This record gives sequence, C-alpha cells and structure tokens, in this order.
Amino acid sequence: MAKRRITKREMKEDKLVTGITRAYIYIQRHWQYFAVGAVAIIIAVIAVWGVSQANKRKAEDSYTLLGKALLDFKLGNFQASMDSLTYLTENFKGQKAAKLGYYYIGYLNFLTGANDVAIENFEKFLATGAGDDEMRLNAMEGIGVCLMEKGEAKEAAEKFVETMEKYPNSFKQAELLYYTAEAYKLSGDIEKAKEFYKKLIDGFGETDVGYDAKLAYQELITRGG
Repeated sequence: MAKRRITKREMKEDKLVTGITRAYIYIQRHWQYFAVGAVAIIIAVIAVWGVSQANKRKAEDSYTLLGKALLDFKLGNFQASMDSLTYLTENFKGQKAAKLGYYYIGYLNFLTGANDVAIENFEKFLATGAGDDEMRLNAMEGIGVCLMEKGEAKEAAEKFVETMEKYPNSFKQAELLYYTAEAYKLSGDIEKAKEFYKKLIDGFGETDVGYDAKLAYQELITRGG
C-alpha cells in the first residue's frame, strides 16, 4: 500500500512544524558551507602571506570572526551569529570573509522569513563575485524562493530560469524546474507552468519531485488549464 502523502495544506497548518522543517532542510543542504569557517581560518594564513602585516592581520581577523559566526550558528546561537556577521560586513569591507558574510546574513534572514533582507544580502554576495558555483547557485535560488513568498511569482519564475541557464548542469536542476513551474502557476501563466512540469517529468519522472510534477501537471490538464 502506498504511503499517504502529506498535503501542502497540512504542512501549512502548523507554522512551527513548517518553520522547523524548512530550517532543517536548508541546514542539511548548505551545511558544507558552515564548515567553511574553520577551514577558512587556516586558508587565510596562507592566502595573505607576503602582504603587509596590517593587511595580513585584518584578513586573519576577518576569517576568525567568520569562523566564530558559523560556530555560533552550528550551536544554535543565531543572534550571536548574526551580530558577528553584521560586524564583519560593516568593518571588514573588501575582505573575502566579509563578502562571504553577505551570503550567511542572507541565509539566516531566509530562515526567519525576512525575505527583503535575505534578497538584499544574497544580491550583495552575488555582486562581490565571491564563493564557488554551488554557493552562488544557492543564493540565486534563495532569491527566487523569497520572491515567491513575497507573492512576486512572475519575478520568481524568471529568477529560477536565470539560475538554470547559468548552471545548466546543476544537481538542483529538478528542484529548480519544479520551483519554476510552481511560480508560473502562481503567476497565472498556466501554459508556462505545464511546459516546465513536462520538462521535469521527462527528465526526472522517477524522482519524488518528478512524481509531484506528474500530479500537478495532471491536475492542470484535468481542469482544462
């Protein structure tokens, strides 16, 4: 007998459960970046070798502060983590650690539902050119999700499409296709929604998200959408 699937309505009924689930999923997906802090402190010592003592010390201090912020996050001290990240980005401008700090500020605000602040900091991070492809992909996807939660579905869909075009071989392709279809559906563009559900079904039909896409696609067909 197939397992009963939890509906979106049921998930939304308990906001506390939803919040905890959301935080847990994102912590698991992004945890590798929260390990950056400890490694970055070591890397910083090598990276700044040969520069002036003042610049070297500033770079080391910035990575130490980033490491502290990420450790506080791991320990559940979210406000302390945010305080350190804010100080980092305001007082170590131009340092690589500070550029990464924008990502984590965006991430923490995403978790708390502060969508405007999350978008602002994800965009600041992307503008710096810092981070690897996966981090930058996560930031772009995060902006799209925040836009959806703000009710700006069309803009969210466009951001997801932009993300897929920039990272066509991403391991998140199925997830991004689903988000895109959902965003277009919310925006009222049913034909576009069906187009992206179909792409997801064709490419990832046997996955969990592919199964969800089949149900959503069939629902649109059934109701004549």
